[in-house]
Amino acid sequence: MKEFTFEPNQLVSIRVVSAEDKDELYTSRIEDLGQETISLAAPIYKGAVKGLPPGREIWVEFAAGGCFYRFQTVVLENIAQPLPLLVVLKPSQIQRCNRRRFFRFQARLLVSCKQGEDTYTGRTVDLSGNGLCALFPGKLDWEDGQVTEFLLSLPDGVLSAQGRIVRLEIQENNSTCLYAEFVELVEQDQDRIVSFLFAQQRKSRQRGLV
Repeated sequence: MKEFTFEPNQLVSIRVVSAEDKDELYTSRIEDLGQETISLAAPIYKGAVKGLPPGREIWVEFAAGGCFYRFQTVVLENIAQPLPLLVVLKPSQIQRCNRRRFFRFQARLLVSCKQGEDTYTGRTVDLSGNGLCALFPGKLDWEDGQVTEFLLSLPDGVLSAQGRIVRLEIQENNSTCLYAEFVELVEQDQDRIVSFLFAQQRKSRQRGLV
């Protein structure tokens, strides 16, 4: 197994597989490191901390050196104060994933989507070749599983993609945080997204942000 040095503030994603075999994906980061444990920022769902029971298996995913990695671990403890934390066991094995579409990174891009004759415009929070998280002003009254067209403003031009709504979270200011997975996105468009994200990651590293 390749040796990794985990660091505080390193961005990661937490993937939870439900009994219905549907993935729940949450943005997180490493807050602290113990000899045998990693403390992660607790997942947030609908503006509240989402606790995961001790013993629950989860996947932790991260990018390093232009590649995508993940490891399976188990929840040891939930800590509420002073910061909500999820304490997990350090991995004994780490997998390198060849599916570049799963690489996720924070990005602020204009994105619009349609519901009937109405068009809504917002900004992405994070993005991958597999889907996006975006923030829209106002409350969107959509159903999970609904498919709609997204127009994503990449630096090399607008990308059109069909996306399936995974979940909606109404924020305290009545804006809507939307999670969607792309449906049948062609490999060329996946590569456009991932190439942009890797470029953003390199810029962030040069500025010392990751």
